[in-house]
Amino acid sequence: IRAALGLAAEDLAVSSLADPAAPPPPEALAALERLSSTPAAALDAEPGDDGEGSEPLARLAAEWIRFYGPIPRERLESAFGLDEDAARELIESLAADGTIVIDRFREGDDDALEICDAENLERLLRILRAAARPEFAALPLERLPQFLATWQGLTSPAGSVEGLREALERLFGYPAPAGLWESDLLPARLDPYYPAWLDSLMQESDLLWVGCGPERLTFGLRADLELLRDSDEPAARQDEIPEGEEEAGATGEPADGEPVGAVFPDRPGRFSLEELARESELGPAELSERLWDLAWRGEASSTSFLTVRQGLLARFRPREPAARRPSRPSRGRGRRFERWRTSRAFAGDWFRLEERSALGAGADDGAEEPDAIDVEELNKDRVRLVLDRYGVVFRELLARELPAFAWSRLFRTLRIMELSGEVLAGHFFAGVPGLQFASPRAFRALEGGLPDDAIFWMNALDPASPCGLGLDDLRGDTPPRVPSTHLVFHGSRRVVVSKRGGRELEIAVAPDHP
Repeated sequence: IRAALGLAAEDLAVSSLADPAAPPPPEALAALERLSSTPAAALDAEPGDDGEGSEPLARLAAEWIRFYGPIPRERLESAFGLDEDAARELIESLAADGTIVIDRFREGDDDALEICDAENLERLLRILRAAARPEFAALPLERLPQFLATWQGLTSPAGSVEGLREALERLFGYPAPAGLWESDLLPARLDPYYPAWLDSLMQESDLLWVGCGPERLTFGLRADLELLRDSDEPAARQDEIPEGEEEAGATGEPADGEPVGAVFPDRPGRFSLEELARESELGPAELSERLWDLAWRGEASSTSFLTVRQGLLARFRPREPAARRPSRPSRGRGRRFERWRTSRAFAGDWFRLEERSALGAGADDGAEEPDAIDVEELNKDRVRLVLDRYGVVFRELLARELPAFAWSRLFRTLRIMELSGEVLAGHFFAGVPGLQFASPRAFRALEGGLPDDAIFWMNALDPASPCGLGLDDLRGDTPPRVPSTHLVFHGSRRVVVSKRGGRELEIAVAPDHP
């Protein structure tokens, strides 16, 4: 305080608050004597202070303001004996570094500007929003799959290209085994589902598939690739699959170190397999293997999902050309074409992904680091994406997402968006520890009730699935989270579990149940 207010040692006096006439105790006089012999600059020094920190008066005022809610500027002037110019300079410096907020905080007082500690203002806003929020009794946890299925359209499957577009938008950025998309995820949301619809969307829009781990992929728009990228985490993990239930054709972790330039020409464009082979001087089998490696690392993709379908048929392994009979003569160009046709396991043109989404890989060398505001805006878009997928999010639910959508990365942004009213915080499902966040639209859907007569099915790896959530109330009550398991629900009740691709059935209703 002495350093902040510029007081000399002789300006200080010691007196009792309870009895000003009483003589000061000896220890107080001894402390004053020590202060008198210590320079003000030394008093102001803090551990690790390099002399370039904030002014002592600014630090003192910031600490003092933390004890209050919104206060008028005159209160600060009188507390520290400042004139108007000094108070204005102090307030501007505190506002510039985000310590305080200057605004009109009180209803009915349009002219009075006040100052408030930024953290205290956040607390006041949360209290205000909590008081204005309607009362809501948390739903039992068994209702969570029913809500997620309703929210994602599993209870009322669409049957059009527009329905596919809406289903994909809610699945953008969700990592799943490549073969699961057209066998389970999309058919659960569309009835009927035609692969030609997906091909049409990819031809008519910027929709593309992006690898996110060995034989795993997600969908997104080219402009949104930056949302999927996470430069601080390793490659996206694969869901844990018990031994004996591995996805067919799993190849383990993608190889590191193969540069994309070793396969693609140093120019933008889309390239056929033949063009890439000519430019890279690689054989068809080796080129195919390297392309899939780049694809699973999120560094390359193709113009058609037919590429993935044909890759699935070959288990993403290049086929070596069959041995030719020596009696059959070589026919030049026809022979080369036949070698390509028998060795390539996919069709379509390939291109490199300019944004190295890699869903865990680092940014391009030399790329400019985004500033804090850019990162925060990206996180807000990520929050909107997962809220569009789930409606309600919590830590355990985001554990199945890509690293860029991890709870630890988005929690602060969720709190900020709660202050603006874009997100609601509360307790929406019982049995979920910790805070939960919901979009206002999802909260209205919860208030409106869920369709108890709906019958729907899902794969255990579906984002609507309760399998593998790790919640205590579900532990031991849900089947393993593996791609060969399916679940059927009637409202909130699980009525059928199909394991091992249908070889084991658990039916929880009587034979005469309608």
